[in-house]
Amino acid sequence: MRGAVRAFVIPTAAGAWYALSAGARDPRRAVLRHLLRDGARRAPSVEELCAWTGRADSREARVVLFQMQRAGWLIGDVAPLPERNEPPGDRLPALLEALSDRRQALLVDESGLCVAAAGMDEATAQRVAGLAQVLHGLCRTLVSEDEKAVGVFQLTMGAEPSPGWTLCALDVGCSRLLLGTCGNVYRESDAIVELAALLLRRYE
Repeated sequence: MRGAVRAFVIPTAAGAWYALSAGARDPRRAVLRHLLRDGARRAPSVEELCAWTGRADSREARVVLFQMQRAGWLIGDVAPLPERNEPPGDRLPALLEALSDRRQALLVDESGLCVAAAGMDEATAQRVAGLAQVLHGLCRTLVSEDEKAVGVFQLTMGAEPSPGWTLCALDVGCSRLLLGTCGNVYRESDAIVELAALLLRRYE
């Protein structure tokens, strides 16, 4: 007799973006963040699902999970999220690069410090980080908390202006980070799933 197939509940790229968005307390966001931090290595128990969703009734908790699947934030799979052996700091540049069609991106903390960068030298990264921090401070009062893209700006690199940079605010628990990408953001890239898991384990 063949053994039972193990099922894993995996956040999608859309689910990872939602998990990192700021906003009011939301049981769906809580489920996604728990799954990302744990690496989605196993299906959540009924007790865990009830605790994460704030539902006492297991049927109501399952309804939340079903709604998330319908929204495209979760999928079922026969394997968990892959684990990487390399240190998180070494992995960040490759993940950032995969999120930009220009292969240039960086993470900035709330003080304007560049946490990690890809596709640019250190001086350029610090320059972009400083501009990103200032722009975010100006934009955050004009854009709703649930809006992911908080601004676009042009950065002059030598004689020619660069493509626009898109800023996305990432809520990682005790900190708010800015993801800056040159050109278009690859929102469908699975790199955001791995990045979200890494950041939530590190900061939350």
